[in-house]
Amino acid sequence: MKTEMLDVLVAGAGPVGLTAALCLHARGLRVAVVEQKSREVAHSYALALHPEVLDLYESLGLIDEVLQDSLGVPRLVVQAQGRRLALLPVAASGARHPYLAVVSQDRLEAALVRVLEARGVEVRWNQRLARFQEHAGGVAAEIDEMEERVIGYAAARLDWMVRHTHAVDAHYLIGADGHGSLVRRQLGLEFPEVAPVEHYAVFEFHVHGELPSEVVQVLHPDGMAVLWPLPGGRARWSFAVEPRAGHGVGREKDHEPVQLFGPGAFPELEEQLFERLLAERAPWFGGRVGRVYWRMLVRFERRLAGSFGRGRVWLAGDAAHLTGPVGIQSMNVGLREASVLADAIQLDRESLGSGHLENYALQAQAEWRRLFGLAGAVEVGAGAPREVAGAVRQIISALPASGRALREMAAGLGLKLSG
Repeated sequence: MKTEMLDVLVAGAGPVGLTAALCLHARGLRVAVVEQKSREVAHSYALALHPEVLDLYESLGLIDEVLQDSLGVPRLVVQAQGRRLALLPVAASGARHPYLAVVSQDRLEAALVRVLEARGVEVRWNQRLARFQEHAGGVAAEIDEMEERVIGYAAARLDWMVRHTHAVDAHYLIGADGHGSLVRRQLGLEFPEVAPVEHYAVFEFHVHGELPSEVVQVLHPDGMAVLWPLPGGRARWSFAVEPRAGHGVGREKDHEPVQLFGPGAFPELEEQLFERLLAERAPWFGGRVGRVYWRMLVRFERRLAGSFGRGRVWLAGDAAHLTGPVGIQSMNVGLREASVLADAIQLDRESLGSGHLENYALQAQAEWRRLFGLAGAVEVGAGAPREVAGAVRQIISALPASGRALREMAAGLGLKLSG
């Protein structure tokens, strides 16, 4: 079996893996991406890029590709009981891109793939990382090339089978292979829950009339709700809910062109529920709801890996952390991790060690411990609204920001972050 030689092998062709590949290529490293699925995701939950991520994509020379067909949203509104508690800028003061870019994950991934292909970086669909072994000079990996075959006779079905296995020897391996990460599992890293599971009923729909360019978060005793304006006269409402037992709710992304559960499949997701949730949690909503074209009940676990890697094998994105959907933190912080990890790999190659990769892991772990409320502290100021003071940790994890932007946004709600 002939062995292919690479500087870096990236497992996973989601936004974090694709961005890692772009960052590595920009640093002159030979890189390839393997993805066991056959194409980019068709519909997903992540739908906005933080301003710091837009800075990253501008530095990589692809901001125009990323922003194509997006919607810029400069403000966040926090409401409770029909009362506006705060109107906050979404970017840190002096930001180069002072807005959230609302762009669906499928469009983002398609844009990243186009740029990678134009720059000569291969995204290898239908290829999965099967196993790997570290050695003195890097990582020896086996890659399974998959194909669909008809299985059975009387009750034939399509199933994925291994067509061929080939070997790759890379100096480094990045696991950006999502919450079920094979890389994390083979490293033997723990992935414990650090906060309770959340479930959200998500409804995307056409809007009759124009919505303001702002994200609206609603604090409610029965659970948070968030309204996102979308490009093309559309919008998304997401409501925290307690699902009935036995529905087998998953958090897998949709890899089909449309995912719409019909009446009876998930009764609580029928449009009567949407109308009731709006009436209970956002009676002020003035947008007239048109056709609901996507709805889903989503389970979001909140987990943090015990480590972000070791040796020549490192994690980024959902392979290392999972959190709730409201602030789109997991994907956006993961995209920044991709860039920082690429820097650390380049420095490690040039200096033959010196702890750059270990520092990446320590800093990433520390940031997520703060985001999950496992480290640092939140001081509630005298001017903080009562509703905010009663749900501090929930609010911090729901703000669409991290780093300095998160501290400034929290300060606008009367909260001071430390640590």
